[in-house]
Amino acid sequence: MFNKPKIRDYRNLNNVKGLPFEELAESTTIDYQALVEDFSDRYALSIRPWVYPQLLAEVGTWSYSRIGDKIDSLDFLAKNCKNSPRNKGIYWFLMWDSRALDKQYLHTEFCGLTPLIPSAFKKLHGINYSEWDSPHRVINPKLMEAISVDYPAYTVDELLQFRVTGLTINSGKKVGTIKNAAVTHNLYNLPKALVDGRVGPGVLPQLTRMMLCQTWCAHPKHRNKYSILDPKDWDSMPEPLVDETPLSDPKPSVTPELDVPW
Repeated sequence: MFNKPKIRDYRNLNNVKGLPFEELAESTTIDYQALVEDFSDRYALSIRPWVYPQLLAEVGTWSYSRIGDKIDSLDFLAKNCKNSPRNKGIYWFLMWDSRALDKQYLHTEFCGLTPLIPSAFKKLHGINYSEWDSPHRVINPKLMEAISVDYPAYTVDELLQFRVTGLTINSGKKVGTIKNAAVTHNLYNLPKALVDGRVGPGVLPQLTRMMLCQTWCAHPKHRNKYSILDPKDWDSMPEPLVDETPLSDPKPSVTPELDVPW
């Protein structure tokens, strides 16, 4: 078990400059998820909505280079993090699979479907996610898994059926109730294989299922252009499965005046 650093007084923090990210500098690929979670809890980061926008504004100023038409992710990390304990800690924090956010669907710009480090460069420099070489170095593992998995094509009708199945409660007092697609974090009881032999969504990673079925942070009500919403096209915004546009009030009909020839 790792040793927790002494808790400092964080009550008056209002800027990321006051957060000791260097505490995470010695993290490794094996233990950083637990270390970052502990760090987030100790400094109550979930109640500090300024953390992610400030951090990404800072990260967006880090230097980068290209190999051909790709951003060299290895050189990016070497230049910006190798000799900087603070930047190294920021890197581990932004590679965390979870997020220091309460209700991620209200903060989709920084949610689990958004690759945080590349998003800073997309926002500030217009660099697409597909432009990163070896993106696994800058995209957190769960999201990377979700956008790397292979799966067959599904029709819109199939995806809508998967969504209804995955949102339907199958036991208890609320059996048969369909949960709200815009806030539900997972889809359950999905088929692992379809009758025609295709792989079903039940074997896909959780985040992939939500992208395809447009639930949670991928729901049209919440989604934003910095999230990855299509596992096979990281920089696209898929068409909504369901038209969520509110219907306008019908215009009152106008009855033509009676027109007679006398």
